[in-house]
Amino acid sequence: MTVDAVTHGTVPIPDQGEWLADYVAIRELSARYNRAVDDCRFADFAQCFTEDGVFEVVGLATFRGRAEIEKNVSKFGFGTMHLTTDPTVEISGDSAVQICSVLVGNRQQNRSRFRFLTTGRYHDDLVRTPDGWRFTHRRVDTDLDITIMAATIAGKNVVTRHALAHGARAFLTAKRLVGRGWAPRHTP
Repeated sequence: MTVDAVTHGTVPIPDQGEWLADYVAIRELSARYNRAVDDCRFADFAQCFTEDGVFEVVGLATFRGRAEIEKNVSKFGFGTMHLTTDPTVEISGDSAVQICSVLVGNRQQNRSRFRFLTTGRYHDDLVRTPDGWRFTHRRVDTDLDITIMAATIAGKNVVTRHALAHGARAFLTAKRLVGRGWAPRHTP
């Protein structure tokens, strides 16, 4: 069965129950993944992958195997809040592909501040195991440069400084141009 068949309402009735159970199990795996990393339960996070699973963070690193995933993801520490949404799931027997959007926030442990950080997309390959669905390969590609995001999580606030510097430059440039008689053109 394809994602296209599901989105266009052509799922055969006999397959809906099994497909729905698998879909819910895959979405619950994504939720457990999110909560485990956000709550710094890195062993639980690594258990979301197969023993030889791959976690690829585009622009940063690729981790192979549960032990390497747990060791390296634990370096991220506290501060993230993940929310996955808009999934498309294609299930074929004991394997599946999921693509979903992710919203990532940054929070303080003392609950004094939360800020929206970035959006992105997960591209997942999954397999059914005796313990349920697991990621064999999970790739995340964020819309914000991952190095800026990591610095922000570490408290360096580079995103805000960059935005302010860019905004101030744009304002001063526009002010100089207007002072020289320039006026913005509006196009329909």
